[in-house]
Amino acid sequence: MGNIEVGSKLTLSKAKLNDFLRSLDALLAAPIRLEHGEVHFAINPPLEQILRDAEYVNSTISPVALLFPQTEVLFNFKLNGKPQLEFPPPPQPLVIFGIRSCDVAAIRYLEMFFSRNFVDTPFCERAKVTTLISVACQRPSKNCFCPCCAGGPFLEDGYDIQLVDFGELFLVEVGSEKGKQLLSGREGFFEPAPEGLIERRNSLYEETLQKFEIASHMGTGVRKVTSRSVSEELWKMMAARCIECGGCAFVCPLCTCFDVVDHKLPLHSDGTACGWRERCWDCCQFAGYSMEAAGVSPRPDKLSRFKRRFYHKLSYFYMEMDGRVGCVGCGRCIQVCFGVVDMPAVVNTLREEKVFGVRLR
Repeated sequence: MGNIEVGSKLTLSKAKLNDFLRSLDALLAAPIRLEHGEVHFAINPPLEQILRDAEYVNSTISPVALLFPQTEVLFNFKLNGKPQLEFPPPPQPLVIFGIRSCDVAAIRYLEMFFSRNFVDTPFCERAKVTTLISVACQRPSKNCFCPCCAGGPFLEDGYDIQLVDFGELFLVEVGSEKGKQLLSGREGFFEPAPEGLIERRNSLYEETLQKFEIASHMGTGVRKVTSRSVSEELWKMMAARCIECGGCAFVCPLCTCFDVVDHKLPLHSDGTACGWRERCWDCCQFAGYSMEAAGVSPRPDKLSRFKRRFYHKLSYFYMEMDGRVGCVGCGRCIQVCFGVVDMPAVVNTLREEKVFGVRLR
């Protein structure tokens, strides 16, 4: 086996997969199945528990949470005269195995978002030492719609290493310098991919596209939101169904809202104050998210917050700035939304101009 380069097409026998994963000089995050059947990305799980094919349905909580966790300590502090700050240690190298295409696309978006204008150090340091080994999706769930959002099911760019499942072996596609570096020195695990396998990969992609059950007409949603041609009545009818639980934001791999909280411990006898600063996920649908110090909010009602969420997700203003719509089609919002105002429901409502059979024109 010769040198591995960016763009190389290789094969990896599944019989060698455990040995390959064992050889990695990094923490390993990989999908496992929990007691009740849900998929979860665990750190250094037993190798025999790792889901290793394209048939498992994606995890409810995105592996994005490994880089942007629900809660994290930014620093500990001690105040007695000059403030003393203690920051967490640098992150360890991490390999995420089995990540789906939609979540890879989400991480690439977050890398852009958290390094634009102001660098978010905790996220960017983790992303810098993380390598993504994605498994192209061949079994979309009933909620998936990634082809509508340039989120999958296979990726043409943006991945470090992409695996395509062919039963007894994987087609291995090297997509970045990180991917190349991860495989360098491990050439013995791989063989060059035959031309016929690459052709079968393209056929498999077309077959997978036929398995999706949901169509989300994102272009129509973008056009209507950007032109502000959605009637107030339609917005009100959709917003009325939202129960403001925040579930959509907490499972969306592209949502970036967070809050920062200082926790103070009781004063020491010498007057020293100690504590820590913590970051936690927040949601722009919550009334308190945009509350200002004076006790007023620019978005005081549910309707204005609902409209703002979908303006951010669908407006061409943000598409032009971010390079994509604010959705990768993972379908998690469908899974958790009690009010059925998930992304496809909203976009298709904008297209048809009716809510649950009630036509407005």
